[in-house]
Amino acid sequence: MNSGAVHGREAVVQILILDRASTEQPVAAVLDTGFTGYLALPQPMIRRFGLISEGEGRITLADGSVQMHDIYRTAVIWHGERWTVPIMGVGDKPLIGMRLLAGSRVTMDVVDGGPVTIEPLAA
Repeated sequence: MNSGAVHGREAVVQILILDRASTEQPVAAVLDTGFTGYLALPQPMIRRFGLISEGEGRITLADGSVQMHDIYRTAVIWHGERWTVPIMGVGDKPLIGMRLLAGSRVTMDVVDGGPVTIEPLAA
């Protein structure tokens, strides 16, 4: 289970991302239900983790515009397991997208400081 809290108007949870040396790095990431990918990380964080670009991918933003951004791949600890996922190098804060949330139950109390939990759905 991943947990966190609502801060302002954002649901923020802690996740562990493995850097290039396979060291677990704790990251506070915002749940973004409008983002259909797995994860997005800002470029300074990607550089700090030593991730290497695997090429470019297209992102369609909420306003309909399309942008190209670098794609990286690394492991995260999700629901107690190690998952290797693609990461978009974009934005100014870490985002968790709907592909990573797939198969999960998300609960939150949408008040400042309210709890946020993400747990796997029963098989």
